[in-house]
Amino acid sequence: MYRVTLPYTTRTTGVDVLDTDNIFRQRDLDTQLKMLNIDNGTFHKALDLWSVKEPVTQPIYYWTEDDMLPIHTLVNFAAGYSLTATSIVVDDARLFVDNSEVHVTRTLENMLVTDVDYATNTLTVTRGFAGTPRAALLDNDELVGGIAHLAEMADANDGTGRVPTTEKFNFISRFSESFKISHLQDVAAMVEVGIGRVATVEWEVVNKMQEIARKVNKAMLFQHRGTVSGADGTTYISQGFIHYVQENVLNLGENNANLSWPILSAWFDTLFEPTASSREKLCFAGTWLFGAVTRMKRDMSTEPQMYYRPDLGADMITVTTEQGNTVNIVKDRFGLPADEGLASWGIVADMAHVFKREYTDEPMAWRRNIQDPMSHYRQDEYWGSFTLELWHPEIHGYIRGAGRPIIDR
Repeated sequence: MYRVTLPYTTRTTGVDVLDTDNIFRQRDLDTQLKMLNIDNGTFHKALDLWSVKEPVTQPIYYWTEDDMLPIHTLVNFAAGYSLTATSIVVDDARLFVDNSEVHVTRTLENMLVTDVDYATNTLTVTRGFAGTPRAALLDNDELVGGIAHLAEMADANDGTGRVPTTEKFNFISRFSESFKISHLQDVAAMVEVGIGRVATVEWEVVNKMQEIARKVNKAMLFQHRGTVSGADGTTYISQGFIHYVQENVLNLGENNANLSWPILSAWFDTLFEPTASSREKLCFAGTWLFGAVTRMKRDMSTEPQMYYRPDLGADMITVTTEQGNTVNIVKDRFGLPADEGLASWGIVADMAHVFKREYTDEPMAWRRNIQDPMSHYRQDEYWGSFTLELWHPEIHGYIRGAGRPIIDR
């Protein structure tokens, strides 16, 4: 090999192409180039597998969500009420109509509702209804709504046929990233053996697609909805998972002593209580959290199932909570990596109520030759759109702060 004055240098790390005839020949290159950590994030994969919805037709899009009204509420008066009081303030009066019955679970008293003021959540009641014993009421006493007697003569409560007042929306995020493919990279193909197929794609193309997919995965987890103004206009940023979930957060404070199976099981069970919840959840767990769960096996009343999910490319544990609910915990090595401080995290999603959305005619796609090929490389582009739609935040949650295993310190 003879040097020339200005050797060609590819983007491939550590490889210089030095030749006198300016022709890039395919040398002794293994066509099955192996990539480390070839993964685009397990959350992203799961959304593609289970929760993709039809494309949206506007860059800012809206949805509504609703849930059944509960049939119980609480007394809302710090001083409580005497056994003769007939005007009772509660947390939510929408459960009741005139002539409906109220049961006090602590005292076993029944009360008959004779009037409801929905503006102030105040019930006017007849105490000791149907011969039940009257008793003083305490703040936060639980009240269960019974049947509405002669309901056809009563006005329907505010909860009937109501439209949700909280507006739900998100923005569509668009992205475009171009990259160059040299002639050497063009002939140094990566052969990917799939299920019943063999796909040949250049190393640089696969690397770039995986890199962008990992960014999209992180955005759908952590990105906060908002806008950024620039010289070319306003950029709309779509919201990620953890910014939807405001209440169901289990923070362990980086201390594994705070994490036990009774604590984790009880927290999982709270996510199943709302009526919108599905029968199963999927928990994307960083390696530290996943390891902590595997060490809990001896404390579980039901033996967990451990197996490998090839469609997600990850190990999974199926656990049954103390209340009989099912949580599938998947090890997410690259979506929640240790080198980014996320190995102690876990994202618990109800996959029936979280969706990946794309803009009409703008799915993630690879374009070759977006400009006329130049003498020594071609220009490609990876582009597309994405956003996250999450319904009923109360049935999702996330965990943070599972301590690093002692053996790794």
